[in-house]
Amino acid sequence: MGDSLLRNRHSRGGTRGGPTPDSVLTARACADSIGFTPEWIRGAITKGVAVRGRVVTLEAEALTINGRRVYRIHLAKFVEFLTSIGWKRLPTRTDYERRRPPASSHP
Repeated sequence: MGDSLLRNRHSRGGTRGGPTPDSVLTARACADSIGFTPEWIRGAITKGVAVRGRVVTLEAEALTINGRRVYRIHLAKFVEFLTSIGWKRLPTRTDYERRRPPASSHP
């Protein structure tokens, strides 16, 4: 899937390839779904976003893989973050399914 918009912890459960409540998203997938940059998402994780006089941060797991910092963002936490900053259009499973490449017709 190339950039891998979505990484499921479990291969079973949920709909085929669509986010489940336990889905883990990349910073790029989160950014693409709201039209921002991955850098903005990483800033929301590390520094937070000022909203009505308070700082709201996006909860994510920070991993170091091959010397690079990688963030695992759970779908439920991403939606919770967007709600807390007043985002009106929350991403849905269909947003991610539209970005998936079509299934191969080869057996």
